[in-house]
Amino acid sequence: MAEKLLVVDLGLIDYSRAHNLQLKLVKLRSEGRIPDTLLLLEHEHV
Repeated sequence: MAEKLLVVDLGLIDYSRAHNLQLKLVKLRSEGRIPDTLLLLEHEHV
């Protein structure tokens, strides 16, 4: 069976917003609630 991959293009996004989203996605993934996820994004230099 083929594994699913969710690809999300967030474009330009604030670093802290992107980081918070990643933390939420890690939790959801560890609970098996979402498939593997690839985030495409860019943020300003930190």
